[in-house]
Amino acid sequence: MERYDYLADYVEDFGYENGCQWVEFQHENIRSIAQVVKENNIDCELNLTRGNVALARTQKELENIVKSYEFVKDYLEKHSKTKMSLDNLELWDHEKCQEMLHSDKFIGGLFMRESGTVWLAKFVFGLLKYCLEQPGIDLITNGKVIRIENSKNIILENGRVIIAHHNIVHATNAYSVEYLDFVRDKIIPTRGQCSRSKSIETIFWPFGLSANEGGEYYHQSPIDGRITFGGCRWRSPNTEHNNQNDSEINDLIREEHKKFFSLWHPDIATQNCTFEIEQEWTGIMAFTIDDLPLIGPLPGDNKQFLLCGYNGDGVPNAFLCAKAVARMIANDDPYKEGKENNTITFLKMFLPERFTNSTIIQ
Repeated sequence: MERYDYLADYVEDFGYENGCQWVEFQHENIRSIAQVVKENNIDCELNLTRGNVALARTQKELENIVKSYEFVKDYLEKHSKTKMSLDNLELWDHEKCQEMLHSDKFIGGLFMRESGTVWLAKFVFGLLKYCLEQPGIDLITNGKVIRIENSKNIILENGRVIIAHHNIVHATNAYSVEYLDFVRDKIIPTRGQCSRSKSIETIFWPFGLSANEGGEYYHQSPIDGRITFGGCRWRSPNTEHNNQNDSEINDLIREEHKKFFSLWHPDIATQNCTFEIEQEWTGIMAFTIDDLPLIGPLPGDNKQFLLCGYNGDGVPNAFLCAKAVARMIANDDPYKEGKENNTITFLKMFLPERFTNSTIIQ
């Protein structure tokens, strides 16, 4: 779940300290999810012992993975109290990939042990159940927001008006572009597509996998062997950017899903196994123009808060981002808990204020 393999890109785009702290933030985010799941007995099939491997198909991808590993190693040497550990990471060469992947198509990879999978819908329902058990909670379904008036009145499409006596949090991700002026030129709605195979008797990978610099991602259920696969947006002429229609399947991407395993894991076919799609679906992500999430007060308005724009990486980031916004609303310090526990619980560069104050990221 943590994107250690992205660290070289983070450092290039946002600087060494910001990039490394972002990976540490993601590590703490996953630890926080695990703690909440345990404390509230949420049955969401969370498994952080499976591990994930980021795979390289080209020399450039491999160099980026190795560079990311070296950045982690250097950061840990400089920050001995961090809760991250180099024991969590293992570089794979071509021979190791052949041994572990039933494929000779990958030249290397970065295996991340403290990582895994979670059934997100079940996790969200578990959190929702907890919220509805608290006093003063009102869940409104089928209530599409069309505009906000005076940082107080939430106008719904059905004509209903909800009055926010305290604060409004915009956790609507890509949908926020439809009713919030500030994000319209900053968030790019992007459609992702996933598919799930029929049951497969043989378990090929007990861990999750990603390839093409995160452009393809997949894992196999240890229960029924079904493979869940996502990605291949590159096959669409517009890479699915500015597409909010989640009621359709892109046939070009579907064809790439069907071909992927015969191309990149050909040994599967020798065991009389094929990737036959049983289910497929799409969902809308929120990419941002600077590749950073938008977390915190709406500039010039301390009544409204943004909690969106995860660039396809909501799971590694969203939980602690939400906690940070809750602390801001309560006039508490979102950084304090991290400082007290030698970790990172929020990053200043996530603040929407960066678009009005360029020194935020420095």
